[in-house]
Amino acid sequence: MISNSEVFILAVGTIFSVFFAASVLFHTRRAYSSWAKLASVFACLAGLTWGALGFFLMQPRNPEITRHTYSVLLAFEHICGGLCLGFILSILLARPYQKKSDVSSTPTV
Repeated sequence: MISNSEVFILAVGTIFSVFFAASVLFHTRRAYSSWAKLASVFACLAGLTWGALGFFLMQPRNPEITRHTYSVLLAFEHICGGLCLGFILSILLARPYQKKSDVSSTPTV
């Protein structure tokens, strides 16, 4: 049985990973380092894979998917979820950015 909390967690996790990568790549006030940009792209890909596999595996079991294939896909879904959360937490904890200086605020004489 599919619960609403599972659907909610998958949807929020997938959407958050995309928004997080976009905010790291296109932030206007912070200059993120190149490793953080690359890690955010990996987090986005892992989050999208996590969501896609999660929604695919929520459907009733198809007769063409064996139990072994289902178990492997479920394990891969959990690995992608862990990678997504790990990349995001490492970027948040490391704070690999510098604040951009506002050029227009400097007085000109």
